[in-house]
Amino acid sequence: MNTLMETYPYLPTETTVLGICQDGLPVLFDFHDQSPGAILVSGDQSCGKTHLLKSISEAAIQYNTSWQVNLVVITSKPEDWDGLRQSSDWSDYCLGFEPSYERRAEELVSRVARMVEERRFARQHGPTILFIIDDLEKSENWDSESRDHLEWIRKKGPAHRIFPSWSSRTEDGLGMGSRLSRFKTRIIGKMNSPSSRKCLAAGDTGTDDVLEKDQFMVMLGHAWITFKVPMFNR
Repeated sequence: MNTLMETYPYLPTETTVLGICQDGLPVLFDFHDQSPGAILVSGDQSCGKTHLLKSISEAAIQYNTSWQVNLVVITSKPEDWDGLRQSSDWSDYCLGFEPSYERRAEELVSRVARMVEERRFARQHGPTILFIIDDLEKSENWDSESRDHLEWIRKKGPAHRIFPSWSSRTEDGLGMGSRLSRFKTRIIGKMNSPSSRKCLAAGDTGTDDVLEKDQFMVMLGHAWITFKVPMFNR
């Protein structure tokens, strides 16, 4: 991430970096643009999904103040986030961090759902919130009320600058069936099966080449672009 900051020290505020394109330019996520909606990051085991979500979080911290962006993270492997959580500025940006297997995770989801409701009726405004669920499969096992809260956040959150992102192993994403249509933005990582990639991407990505670890594809406009996750030092 230091290399990214050295190369692009003056990126716009209220954005974060998804990755670096093959031409060396960054792919930005603009907090003022609600069109990406809910985001699904999918790929085979160990393709770099958690690395991508951590990198997005790190870039958000580096390029913004805590008045501009906050983080909420729920993960099945909290130890994977230890490096970032131990950084000196983490506590200023993080509104909540919970293991997905603890009841506290579902309580945190309820809290975020209330934030969406408050913003809908202009009772409270605040910074952009990046709401990250690192492992979709675990959230599928929560109780019905918590899943309803997640659905509410997915549907209404982006319009009020609360952006939900899920990571999913290839097989778990395929198991969602028609529910995949709930995710407006698909970020595709390494998948050994071209048919799985086509299904999870909701169409042809323009290539059957197998991506490398920490390499992803996302549709921008009407074209798929490939990018690499920046170096992550924590």
